Amino acid sequence: MATKTGKLAIPAPCQQRWQDMRAEEMGRFCASCQKTVTDFSSLTDQQVVKLLARKDGSACGRFRANQLNRDLTVSTPVSNPASRLLGLLTAGLLGYQTVQADALLSKVEPIRQQVTQSHVADSVPSGKAEVALTDSVRVITGRVVGQADNVAIP
Repeated sequence: MATKTGKLAIPAPCQQRWQDMRAEEMGRFCASCQKTVTDFSSLTDQQVVKLLARKDGSACGRFRANQLNRDLTVSTPVSNPASRLLGLLTAGLLGYQTVQADALLSKVEPIRQQVTQSHVADSVPSGKAEVALTDSVRVITGRVVGQADNVAIP
């Protein structure tokens, strides 16, 4: 963001009191100079500059003492087409990858299969083999033994 500065000064301030002026929609009307006086006292530097830009840089206004005779700093967004394009491409790529990942996950269906004693070697006593199915991966745990001597096979 680029910053612009400008100075706000009132060379000849109006001598009329704010309370004596007639209230209007945009501020108060000064009977002495026959102009509408805008109340800038509650606005930020950004808002003051924006309103003054609409009024061609000159206007009658009410300001706080700390708003006058100092540099007003206003940030303006800098448009950089290359960085904007890079940001849009990155966001698009991340969005595309997210959609693809969701599509792949939705296609995977877990396999449910009941394992009975006939799937395990006949020499394993009942209850010694455990089978756990997680998503589409089969995990089988148990002990493999030789049929002749019932000793674990390395």
